Amino acid sequence: MFIEEWYLISLPVSPNSPAMNKSDEYMNKVSILFELCQNHSPHKWDELLKVNGNGNFRMREEVKQLLHNHKKAGAYFNILRKRIENEISLSNKPPGFKKGDRIDRFIIKRIINQGGMSEIYLAKKAGGRSEQLAAIKIMKPSFRNDTYAERFRNEQRILSSINHPNIATLFDHGITDNGYPFLIMEYIDGIPADRFCEQNKLNLNYRLKLFMKVCQAIKYAHNNQIIHQDIKPANILVTDDLNVKVIDFGISEIIQEGVNQPGKKSNFSGTICYASPEQLNGKQLSPASDIYQLGLLLYKMITGKLPQLCLYEDYEANSSKVLSDLSRLLKSRYSKMLPIMAGADLCAIFNRSIVPDIRKRYNTVYSLEADLKHLLNYI
Repeated sequence: MFIEEWYLISLPVSPNSPAMNKSDEYMNKVSILFELCQNHSPHKWDELLKVNGNGNFRMREEVKQLLHNHKKAGAYFNILRKRIENEISLSNKPPGFKKGDRIDRFIIKRIINQGGMSEIYLAKKAGGRSEQLAAIKIMKPSFRNDTYAERFRNEQRILSSINHPNIATLFDHGITDNGYPFLIMEYIDGIPADRFCEQNKLNLNYRLKLFMKVCQAIKYAHNNQIIHQDIKPANILVTDDLNVKVIDFGISEIIQEGVNQPGKKSNFSGTICYASPEQLNGKQLSPASDIYQLGLLLYKMITGKLPQLCLYEDYEANSSKVLSDLSRLLKSRYSKMLPIMAGADLCAIFNRSIVPDIRKRYNTVYSLEADLKHLLNYI
């Protein structure tokens, strides 16, 4: 089963659980530190975190953020607990459809992925001379309620309104005979962008050009008043012929008058380790949130890993270490082809993409893209 990269805030997961992985271990440590501090007065928190935080500055700062906002901490823990419990409970259940089942004009071949609230199947068009393939996204039975049904309808509305070569195409939509919403989409025979770059040992020039295609897709979405909200490698598929497709607009939002106005709060949806600070805090969302995620995607595509970021406003105080790490990784990977100034410019582009203060962040994808185009001229 594919489990999405949701988890960076803690949940009390048993260390002996088969579901335990590195992210789960991190969550467990945050949960333990949180509970430890709750049992002591606030003036002792810094000392407790310093002694028990294993030298992990980010973890300590994350626990402090939660401690200073009990209401938000409770909401986070409850939301994430429910999500992981859902994933674990569903992991041993067979998929809802099997090979040979028919949905609309398509015949199921196999399941591709069991994600958060949906199952995705590879299917072929019935009766056609050539084998037309499609990916069919169907809501899971356990998520059959008004909230998630509206998310499905929202994704359908968004995909129906856009048409871009770097965004997966929606063919059709409907409801199965037993009442489950589905989307019939273009099947992308590709792998996540970061894995593609690493497996094919792409040079920096190729990696940046692939990233530029992602920028073009997100720029198009923004021009159509759409915020993706979940930009990450798993939602950027690359095919063997270097075609890039952005997928999964399941939590995307259409910017309208009266929607996402300053101060409006909403429940968190997304992937925590790629979420922008304003997204995590339930603040106003704008295209700047996608630009933050593009910055993290850029880092992952060129280095193969995520940066060791400090949360929220603390990033600016510690940005020199993050940028130093990036500079070191660039030199070790691309020293033969990367001029010194180009490396510095790439660090500056990344920094401007992920700075927590959105007033200092790139204000449009176009601006980010323009800087990258300039950089590509001398790499």
